[in-house]
Amino acid sequence: MLVTLLALLAVVRTGPGHLRIPAAAPRARGPRLLDFEVIGDRPSRDLTIFDTMLRAKPYPPESPFDEATEDIFSQRQPPGLLPQPSAAETEVLRRIYAQRVSGQSVLEVVGDANSRVPGRPRPKRLAQVHTCVGSYAPFSDAGTDQHALFDKDKRLPFTDHSFTTVLMHGSLPYVTHPVTLFLELFRVLQPTGTLVVSWSGKTAPRPGNDFDARHATRAWLQAVDAADALYMCGSFFHYSGNWASLKFDEVSVDHGASSLFVLTATKLTSSAILRRRAQRVSWDSGGSKSHTPKP
Repeated sequence: MLVTLLALLAVVRTGPGHLRIPAAAPRARGPRLLDFEVIGDRPSRDLTIFDTMLRAKPYPPESPFDEATEDIFSQRQPPGLLPQPSAAETEVLRRIYAQRVSGQSVLEVVGDANSRVPGRPRPKRLAQVHTCVGSYAPFSDAGTDQHALFDKDKRLPFTDHSFTTVLMHGSLPYVTHPVTLFLELFRVLQPTGTLVVSWSGKTAPRPGNDFDARHATRAWLQAVDAADALYMCGSFFHYSGNWASLKFDEVSVDHGASSLFVLTATKLTSSAILRRRAQRVSWDSGGSKSHTPKP
């Protein structure tokens, strides 16, 4: 099976439409820089291919993305407002959030002017940052904890370690500064805090609907399939901070008619970061220090 998948990657992953991320030299031993866990009884085809991609092409030590000069995350036109998820998708999201929202302070990144944070128990603090003008407009004069996020150089208006949970659904394909955003999300999370990122299983423009073709970034439009999108999104975690093992989940929606991909990561404590660095150095048989993501 592994040989078959590698052969498939050799053919499919070198096509002209494939998102190319420079490969690092594989390490002969030691843990991967980004470990992950697949939730569920067995991994789907996309998750299995994604796992093979990570093993065959680990992330480079330094980020290959230069958001200041490259146009890989450019888009034809910024979206004014993101489409609303279906009722079935919303129900699944709320169920997932009910299981994974922890603590009393929640930050939600939205682009469709709605919240899916469970009402019970209601967090003591709920803040939202809006990735689209149309999402922020209804709240611009509300005097609540609502903030606009349209400038890629803009720092989130929160102090370090402000939130126990950060949620983001559906916005990532339209974000033109994903690494910068993930760095900020890491900063505002408390140690042991949780980041949950999700999107619809379809990554290519839908037939008869050119919304994605007009508004999604080039990187997402170049993704061959969900495995490509997972590999790219995993790199945003990899280059944004010291996260505990990522959990990747594909959740069925509307009895299998569609699916959601859900990525969950926990921010490491300072002591856990030190232990991880020591572990990576001990795995280096040559005696030189291994590359580790910057905190």
